[in-house]
Amino acid sequence: MAYPVHPAWKRGTQWLNAGGIFGAVGGLVVFALPLLFVALAKYNPGGFFVFASSPIQFTGPSLLAGSALTLVSLFCYRWAYSVLRRARPGYWGASVLCLIGSSGLILIAVAAAVVFGGAASIEACVQGSYSSALSCVESASPVGAYAGVLGFWLGWVGAVGIAIGLFLASSSFRSAAYLAGGVLYAILLAVLVGPFAGLVHPLPDIPYLLAAVPVLAILAPILVAVARPTLPAPGVVPGPEPSTAPPA
Repeated sequence: MAYPVHPAWKRGTQWLNAGGIFGAVGGLVVFALPLLFVALAKYNPGGFFVFASSPIQFTGPSLLAGSALTLVSLFCYRWAYSVLRRARPGYWGASVLCLIGSSGLILIAVAAAVVFGGAASIEACVQGSYSSALSCVESASPVGAYAGVLGFWLGWVGAVGIAIGLFLASSSFRSAAYLAGGVLYAILLAVLVGPFAGLVHPLPDIPYLLAAVPVLAILAPILVAVARPTLPAPGVVPGPEPSTAPPA
C-alpha cells in the first residue's frame, strides 16, 4: 500500500526557493546597484546620478540593504532545512550553521551603518589603498571594525550551512540545480577568504578574486530560486508475504 509524500518535502522546497530569491536580490543590491550607479554617473555627468564625495557614501547603504536581504535569505534557508529534517534528520547541522550565520549578517549590518556614518574620514584614510581599509575603519570606530570582522566569519559559517544543505537537497530531490548551487556557494566560500585576507595584508591577485565574488554571489542563489525539484516518490508499506502452504 502506498503512503503519501511527506509534507516536509514540499514545504522545504518552497522555503529553499524563497531563500534563493532573497539571496539573489541581496547580491544584486550589494554588487550590481553600486556598479550601475557608477556607470550612470560616469556616462551622464551632471545628470540625476552624480558621484558622491566618497564612494563609501553610496556603498554603505547598499551594503546595509544587501545585508538585510541576505539575512532574510539565511532565515529562509535555515527554516527550509529545519522543515526538511523532519523527513531526513541529516539537515539539522545545516540548519544550525545557517542560524549562526544569521547573527553574522546582523553584525555586518551594524558595521555598514558605522562605515556610512564615518564615510568621509574613512575614505580620507584609505586613499585608494585596499589593504588599509580595515585599519582605517578600526581607527574611525573599533566597534564597527570588530563587528565587521566577526560578522564576516559568522556569515561565512552560515554560507557553509547553505552549501551543505544544498548538497543534501540535491541528493534528496535528485536536483542538478541544487547541486550546482551548492558547488557555487562552496567556491564563493573559498574565494571570499582571499579578499578578506587582503584587508590585512596585500595580496597580488585580489582584483581577480573580487571580480569573481559578485558573479558567484548572484548566480548561486539564482540556481536555487529557479530549481524545479522532483519530490521523492511515495514508498510502499510492506505487508505480509502471501502464504505458499497448500490449503488444509
